[in-house]
Amino acid sequence: MGIQSNIRDALLPQPPSFKKKKEYTILETLGRGGFGKVVKAHWKGEGEEKDVALKYVLILGRLDVS
Repeated sequence: MGIQSNIRDALLPQPPSFKKKKEYTILETLGRGGFGKVVKAHWKGEGEEKDVALKYVLILGRLDVS
């Protein structure tokens, strides 16, 4: 993140969940299937952090997350 992303975030309206997405660091892909994929991620919130699994769900026949 930097100045450009801060300006973009201030100018473009984002849903309340948008800030939470920045708290995750994707570490590796754990699996893929017909409905999407599962990745291992590190979550760092306010005063807490832990490793988690995130599921990306396939939408409209495309999985945009590499």
